[in-house]
Parts: sequence; C-alpha cells; structure tokens
Amino acid sequence: EDGETRTVVVPSDYGPEYVVTALALPTGDRATSALLIEQIMPREIRRNMPYDYQIRATNLTNRTLNEVTVIGETMTNMEIISSTPPMSRGDWELGDLGAGQSKVIEIRARSAGSDDAGACITANYNSTICATAPVVDPALELVKEATASATVCDDIVLRYTVRNSGTGIAERVRIMDELPRGLKTASGATTVNIPVGDLAEGQSKTFEVVTKADGTGTYSSMANAETDNDVTAASSQTRTVGSQAVLGIVAECEGTRFTGANVDFDYTIRNTGDAAATNTVVRAPIPAGGTFVSATNGGAVVGNAVVWNIGSLAADASRTVSMKIRATQIGDLRGSATVSADCAESKTDGCSTPITGIPAVLLEVVDAEDPIEVGGTVTYVITATNQGSANDTNVTIECSWPTQLEFVSADGATRGTANGRNLSFAPLGILAPGQSATWRVTLRATATGDIRFATTMDTDELTGDVRETEATRLYE
Repeated sequence: EDGETRTVVVPSDYGPEYVVTALALPTGDRATSALLIEQIMPREIRRNMPYDYQIRATNLTNRTLNEVTVIGETMTNMEIISSTPPMSRGDWELGDLGAGQSKVIEIRARSAGSDDAGACITANYNSTICATAPVVDPALELVKEATASATVCDDIVLRYTVRNSGTGIAERVRIMDELPRGLKTASGATTVNIPVGDLAEGQSKTFEVVTKADGTGTYSSMANAETDNDVTAASSQTRTVGSQAVLGIVAECEGTRFTGANVDFDYTIRNTGDAAATNTVVRAPIPAGGTFVSATNGGAVVGNAVVWNIGSLAADASRTVSMKIRATQIGDLRGSATVSADCAESKTDGCSTPITGIPAVLLEVVDAEDPIEVGGTVTYVITATNQGSANDTNVTIECSWPTQLEFVSADGATRGTANGRNLSFAPLGILAPGQSATWRVTLRATATGDIRFATTMDTDELTGDVRETEATRLYE
C-alpha cells in the first residue's frame, strides 16, 4: 500500500533497528489528514522464529476520532501468534482516539517460509462534529427589610436586595412593592417600582427607598421581583410600627388671694401617646399683675416667661411643674403654659386666681380747739382713711353729743342731717386704697363740762362698727 518508510530507533526489546512504514489517512498528507498509521517491523526476521512488531495509530487532529479500526488486508509469510489488543476477524478495534492521542497494537508473529514476510494494512474511523449549548435557568431571590419602628416624623427606610441565584443572566429585572395605606415615598408615591436591569449569575443589587407614615399604626407589605421572561420572586412581609407622642397639659390655680400674697400655679403635663416625647419644654409667661418669686423642677426665667426643660417624657408618663407669683394688683391673676416636644402637637392650658384687696379703714376724730368757752363753737374734724388694698364701700358716719352742746352746721365728703343731738352723713360710695374722706361738725357750747363727742363709722367690708370719741373741756 502507498505509504512512507523510515528508520526509527525503538526500545531495545526489539533489537537495534526497525523499519517504519507510515500511512496518513485520508489524503496521504499528514498536514491534511486525520489519522496516521505506522507499522514498525524488524529489518530482518529469522525463519520459524517468533518476532514482535507494532502497529501505531495516532490522531493528527484536535478533536476525537471515533471507532478507530486497523484492518489487516493481506498477510504474506506471516502467522499471527498473538496481539494486544486481540485481532478479531483480521481487524484491530482501538475505539476512540482523543486529540493527538496514540494507541499501539503489540503483535507477535512467525514466518515459516523463505519468502519475505509482510503485512498490508489500512484503517478507518468515524469523525463527528457535536454542537452544544449550555442550558441556563436564572432564578431570583428577593429580600425586603424595613425600619422596625418609627415616629410619624422619622424616615422609614425600605431596603430591597435582589439576587440571581440561578444560572445564566436574569434580564431586565424590576422590583415592585404596593405600599400599605398611610405609607408614602418622599415624592408622595404609594408604590415602589425599581428597574434593576440585568443580573449576572450570582449577582445581587441593593436599593433603598425612604418613606414616611401618615400616622400611627402597623405598616406591612411584601415586595415582588420579576423579569421579562416571567422569572419571579416574592419577599417575606415586613412590619413597621408607627408611633407618636401625644401631649396634654392641665393648669391648676389657687382660690382667691389678697394683693401682696404669693400664688402657686401648677402645670401637669402628660404624654398619652405611644412614643417618647423628646426635647419636651414647658413655657409659662409671667402673669400680668404679678412678679416672679420661684419655680420648681429647675424652672428658670427666660425673657418674660418661666421655662422648664423636661427632656424626654416617656409614653404614658407625666410631670408636674410649679411657679410662685406675687400678686401685685387686684383682679384675675391669669397664668397659662404651653408644652411642646419634637414631633408632637403643642398644647396650652391656663387658669386664674382672683386677687382682692384687704380693706383697712382708719377713723380719726379731733376737735379744732380745746377748751371752749360757753357760748363759743367747737368744730370736730372726722377723717376716714383707707389704709388697705381694697375699696371700702358705703362708708357711713354717725355722730352724737351731750346736752352741753347744740348743733350749728355740718359739711364734708357727704351731706349731713341733724336730728336732735344726733347727726348722720350720707354714705360715701367708694373710698379707694390710700384715699381719705373728711367731714366737719360744728357745735356751740351751752354749759360747762368735760364732755365726749362720739363718732361711729361703718362700711360694707367691716364686720362691726368703729367707734371714736373726742374729749372737750367747756368752761365759763
């Protein structure tokens, strides 16, 4: 058969020299062929003596050759004693040859005749082209996290993490979340729609959305992720508790007090909400008609008000603060206070303490001259002075004298009316604090004696009459 012969050096078991015959299939050119078959024969063979030789099959390609078979077409003066692999019906089946792989057929033979010994062989094989494509199965995992608790003023952060837990690329992924009622994004939206884009195998992306709650309560929802090819995932349901501080204040005042007295104003604040009220402050203006004396619980005067910095007031907690004010004028002494805190509606309450004056009237009666000669006249000056802090009302003056005196005239703050040895002045409606009223009674001496001129004063505020007498010596 066509082929090429070359001399090679082989293992010493085969002797010093061998003859190699090669065949490149299918073109005869190694550069363009797939399989090289080589026979390695001894250069000389002794008659009737066993000898060894090889057939070598080599894959010249970079792909697998399938079902390679070496075919012994003719054997001349050659008896095959044995071979590895064994010969079957004149053929050697080598199976598959990988790219560049060689397989060797080890043969033991004997030549009985005197003619040249030789073997003519060929080979065949199957060569297949296989096309494969990887099968991918993208899958999504979605984890949603949310702020566990927040006030209505705090941000509620929703965090979404989506991951491609499958194989291949998850294309055009998006996250969607229908927010619960009362929860909105910073832009006022009630739904979340996040275009994630493509996710490579094993890749994950995280997104955060800031929301706020309209009021208190529990906000729960679950999110979904999907691709254009209907790969979907759902998160577990998150739960956020929305809370709020709710402030209240109650003002308590004392009953009626007099001017100059100290008056206590108590303010009780309470947090009836379900969240702590932070930076809690109570501010109470100093009431008109009073001056600041003192305050409890660290209250201090700031400007024209008393301020208490309470700090944090826990849910369902209360605190009472007080201030002491000195009343400086008559009327209603009204105090009020406002409580405020972060993220809470301010509340105000107030109350009044009636402030009254203390009526204190002084009665003085003096004679202008003393002693008085019979036939002369004496004038008694009657003065009522309000030494208190409240009006004296309906001031009434009544006078009486002994038989040694007779009525001449009367004048003063109100009109006087004489009746025998008695005189009554019309009531004076109001005698204000610090004011005085004066009346005069003139009498004539008709006989000698050490007499007493008596004056009685009464007001609406007095619980009893005030009596005053003035002694006068009458002589002849």
